[in-house]
Amino acid sequence: MNHPNLQQQPKPDTAIISFPSDKNGCGYHRTYIPFDYLHSKYNFNITNMSEFLFDLNYISKSKYIRFQRQVTEAQKKVIYEYKKILARTQSPCKLIYDLDDVVHEIQPSNIIAYQFYTETKRNNLLYIMKMVDKVTFSTRYLQDYYKDKFGIDNSVVIPNFLPRFLWDGKGQRNKRGKGNKPRILWTGSASHIGKGGDLEFLLPLIKKTKDEFEWVFFGTMPPELIGKYEFHQWTDFYSYANTLDNINADVALCPVADNSFNYGKSDLKLLEYSAVGLPAIYSSIGSGIGPYDLNDGLCTVVNQEGLWYDAIKSLTTDETKWKNHLAAGKKELNRRWLEDEVNINLYRNLFA
Repeated sequence: MNHPNLQQQPKPDTAIISFPSDKNGCGYHRTYIPFDYLHSKYNFNITNMSEFLFDLNYISKSKYIRFQRQVTEAQKKVIYEYKKILARTQSPCKLIYDLDDVVHEIQPSNIIAYQFYTETKRNNLLYIMKMVDKVTFSTRYLQDYYKDKFGIDNSVVIPNFLPRFLWDGKGQRNKRGKGNKPRILWTGSASHIGKGGDLEFLLPLIKKTKDEFEWVFFGTMPPELIGKYEFHQWTDFYSYANTLDNINADVALCPVADNSFNYGKSDLKLLEYSAVGLPAIYSSIGSGIGPYDLNDGLCTVVNQEGLWYDAIKSLTTDETKWKNHLAAGKKELNRRWLEDEVNINLYRNLFA
């Protein structure tokens, strides 16, 4: 999907080959959407590919080749071959690698752990990051982690942003009081549930307050809750914002387990909830270094069931607190629109 009202006039001198990680949130937020905007607005000639190619002329005449979260043995070998082709042809083309998770700290309970939870894949990741010319990370914690532990110092941080054309204008309706009881929303994929997962410590609270709150789940839900609570199926990327907006919750929750994998997470959920007019309660983890501890004015709570109940009760009964926490979220959101020049320039400068 191209941004509206933008002319497409690609220039070959900014040719970029891109290999996205997937066609899910990571791929869209950090590749498809920003690269589409670079192409449409600033005339970058970017080709996103789902398979590696070995056209020597095409590879050597590109200005940049960018990889996203490739970790397998086969992928490592291909990137190494690209490096050799560029050296053999004396091409000035640069290799860039993007990473948005602390892969070396992924928890065994995480459903995607199998993709990264082997010593071989972790070693491949480090080999690739040391082989490329530059690495981009989504958070400062990620950058510091891989520099301090593994010496990856050829890096820059490009935070996650929201695209205006999908999110701006959402959250115009007052969502408070739309249900018979306060509607409490949790949104997430299956990677957040399971033993030791982000939602585990709240399960007793959810069960105990079934008659007090309308609990709403979007994306997935713990197996033991299926059929007992309101549930909305996951949607495609371009429908996600509208679906989230139309659920009409009073308050959203963003619990994350206290572990080093989550310390490196971005605050993307803060941006999404704020865009649809939802104040949220966020986990405070790592003695204040979690992804939501760095934003002033948010409702952040340590992972204790009783404290989360108090926070939910407070936000659903005190309208002033509800408005203040939402305002704090929107303040951060207004600094994080992708199309704003200061933000899209992080991508432009990467390919300068």
